[in-house]
Amino acid sequence: MHTFKAGYGYTDFANDSGQLQGDGVPAGITAGAKNVDTFLLTYDYNFNKNWTFGLAVGIPPTVKLKAQASGQDLGEVGESKSLAPTFLAIYRYPLQGGWNVYAGLGVNYTKFVDVEVYEGYTFSLLSGVVGPVLAQQLIASGQASAAGEIDDSIGAAFKLGVSHSFAANWLIDLSYSYYDVTADISNTVNVNGFPPSSQKISIDVDPSLYSLSLGYTF
Repeated sequence: MHTFKAGYGYTDFANDSGQLQGDGVPAGITAGAKNVDTFLLTYDYNFNKNWTFGLAVGIPPTVKLKAQASGQDLGEVGESKSLAPTFLAIYRYPLQGGWNVYAGLGVNYTKFVDVEVYEGYTFSLLSGVVGPVLAQQLIASGQASAAGEIDDSIGAAFKLGVSHSFAANWLIDLSYSYYDVTADISNTVNVNGFPPSSQKISIDVDPSLYSLSLGYTF
């Protein structure tokens, strides 16, 4: 038996951050991902009334990164889209009246794409080295730019949920999921005529996902 579900998800990031390290970086700057809404898609293959294989995907949300601690005045410093397919083994326990409760354990693979470093962050780094006036001129003329990269992450995933079959083939599903995700971020600032400078930070973003979905079973 197959079940397709689509719905709304709200992601709350834990954000256990290390300090930003590298060239031209003041001490004490940390960062965290901002909470985000997303559209979810889930496929379940039901082996029997108790055991299910689950695949969770969705439209990749744009996750914004915000500087924290001593860098909080910088505000948002960049963004990325996250592709995060999750594979789960799910145990489902049927109750009366079309209700089911379930728990799942599996693995999550997160790939960060379309990484963008905001000009305000690049300006702040350059200003500490060459001063704000020259920094602005270098950026405006295209002689200075920054490029970011975030390593892929593989970690455990856990899910709890409840579903209710309210009509033939149709169900509504409410769930909570937790993902072990680490974002190892590197940034390189390039200025024409000078060696590139680099900065790195590692953040255990560890998202909690709360979702409400409508499903169809056949």
